[in-house]
Amino acid sequence: MSYAGDDVSYSSPKATRDALSHLLAANGYSDEDLTKPDRIRNLEMVLDDYCDMKSLEHFPKLQSVCLIQQDIRRIQGLDRCMELERLLLNENSIERIEGLQNCRKLQKLYLPFNCIQEIGTSLAGLVELKVPG
Repeated sequence: MSYAGDDVSYSSPKATRDALSHLLAANGYSDEDLTKPDRIRNLEMVLDDYCDMKSLEHFPKLQSVCLIQQDIRRIQGLDRCMELERLLLNENSIERIEGLQNCRKLQKLYLPFNCIQEIGTSLAGLVELKVPG
């Protein structure tokens, strides 16, 4: 992987494919499932080394994402995830809430133990989002 500022980008198609294979394997999927990304609804990783959310763009039918302690710095890759209902990004390095404007079905958003400094505007249209009180 190559680093450019706060963003992580994969340096080659092979590196991207390797990262996706790792994510799928950690969730009990095979590389063959990558050819049918619409079947993948849930992805989870805890205490691993998966710091780039951008690859989630390959899974437009995601309903639940749980990425805990991944050193994620940016919320990204969810523009096509319009079915997303649950997003858990606990204990990462996120400074700004962003990239959620297309997740209109989002009901649960958990961001404890991050470095949130700015909320941004991506929560504005999320009418199904429930705030615990």
